Amino acid sequence: MTDILIATLGEAAPAISYGFQRWSEYRNAPELAIIHTDPEQSRIAAALARLRTFLPAKYPDLRIHWHEIHRTVNGKEFPMTDIDDGNAAWDYFSGVLSVLHEYREGGYRLHVLISGGRKAMAFYASTAAAALFRETGDQLWTIHSPEDLIKLGMMEIPAGRKAEIQLVNLPVLPARLSDEEFQSLATDPQAYFSSRMENRLRFLAALTPAERELADAFQENPYLEIVDISRRLSKAPKTIENQLGGLYEKMRRYVPEEPYAKGAQRLLLVDLLRGLLD
Repeated sequence: MTDILIATLGEAAPAISYGFQRWSEYRNAPELAIIHTDPEQSRIAAALARLRTFLPAKYPDLRIHWHEIHRTVNGKEFPMTDIDDGNAAWDYFSGVLSVLHEYREGGYRLHVLISGGRKAMAFYASTAAAALFRETGDQLWTIHSPEDLIKLGMMEIPAGRKAEIQLVNLPVLPARLSDEEFQSLATDPQAYFSSRMENRLRFLAALTPAERELADAFQENPYLEIVDISRRLSKAPKTIENQLGGLYEKMRRYVPEEPYAKGAQRLLLVDLLRGLLD
């Protein structure tokens, strides 16, 4: 299986060149993919130009792939400049997901480097990675560089400063999707997530206000003990136990219990509340 580094580009080209330099010290990787937004934006255009010049000169045998994320409006594609509304968020998430899926289907081991872009973009790229990662060595990374180096704009790490460039391996739990779910997610992410939330919405609609309050407390912190919840909601522990029994009873209408061990109703409830069950 071939390793590929897939990096998200913001406005600082050195973030990618530094990240690739540190990452390639440990892996003989022949390929690099760069995800970016509108290449006509002045700062994005400048960063792309620098990378297109520096990388082939520094790594002549490196195969580089460029992926632009677009907005989709009424079936037509437009350049994406920023995530400024919900539709743009879905377009960016779907775009990154599509790129990762392409390499996953091509048999690559995915290494995703969150090396630039706004916080929302970093979040959606990380979420896409977690959705498609398998337990085969896929990894999520970020790069920490001294601000003075980034401001200087040097594309190659200066001698004696390599230790200051930290490549951080971020913990991420793969979604463990079935092959069918994997294909559904890659084909239409928004429809996939909507279908996963249907049971959750029907379940929540069936709850009384008191049960909904208890469900919200569990969703926020699934490890709370009965006594903790009673203090938090200013109710007697016996009341909490009775309401919890009602939650479990209504839960059985929407999901099977067979996959869960006896006594694990709380885990089942939390999964349902988080939209993790069909």
